[in-house]
Formats: sequence, C-alpha cells, structure tokens
Amino acid sequence: MARKMKLDGGFKVASAHFSKLDIQDKVNKLSHSGKGEPEAPPTDTVASDFAGQFKLDNGVMTFRTLSFRVTGGSIALSGRYGLVDEAMEFHGTAKLEAKLSQTTTGFKSFLLKAVDPFFQKKGAGAIVPIKITGTRDKPSFGLDLRPAK
Repeated sequence: MARKMKLDGGFKVASAHFSKLDIQDKVNKLSHSGKGEPEAPPTDTVASDFAGQFKLDNGVMTFRTLSFRVTGGSIALSGRYGLVDEAMEFHGTAKLEAKLSQTTTGFKSFLLKAVDPFFQKKGAGAIVPIKITGTRDKPSFGLDLRPAK
C-alpha cells in the first residue's frame, strides 16, 4: 500500500511534545545545550515546532525541507525516509544560540573553546553540520563530515 501512494505537500506543527519520554528527553537536552545551559534540570518539557515540504513516491518520502525548532536552537534538514524499510538519511545544520563550548561542561567545554570560531556564523552561537541516518528504531545522530556539494 505504501508503495502505491503518491503525495506532494507540506506540514506545520506548533508546540508539539513527544509521547516517547526518551525522545522528549533528547529534545529537552538539545534546548538546554543550545541555550548554553547543559546542566539545566531535565524536568521541564520543551515544546517543538516542525515544518516541512515533502514528496512521497514508491514508498519513499523525500523531504526538500524539514525544520525543527526549540528554544535555544533550530535544525534544518533535507533527505529521505523509507516508509517500508524505515531507513533514513538526512543532512543539514543545527543552529544554536550558544557557542559550541557552552553546550557542555568540564574538560570537553575547555577543548571546544579552540574550535568555537570555526562554527560561529551568521549571528548564531554555533552552526554545526549534522546528519541523521539509520532506522526509525535505531537512529544515528552525528557530525556531517561529507564534502559540501
């Protein structure tokens, strides 16, 4: 059935919360780190805004744009998600209010101060190239080191 559907559209969701606690915890942590408050208590639930433009064809949803916003930062991606195999591959940027060194504490924070100038752009604390790959059940989040096209 998923392979037969064809769609071309967009969506916007404001002030969303995740029902899966582990995902909501990651969203809360992203928000706190993005504001430069990595040790903030994880008890407050952060709302998220989503928007995207997509095309569904042959069981693959291709996102021309996919954005995710929380207090402290925003993520802009493009990529694909397979409805049948649940495989995903997204590339984009995370724009944080805080400098990279302010997103963590201790020795890591000290080491990251050396690279802060390389990620500080366009009035943001940091803009970091990111990727999300893997499957829906086992996503992998990381720094995107692929060459820019």
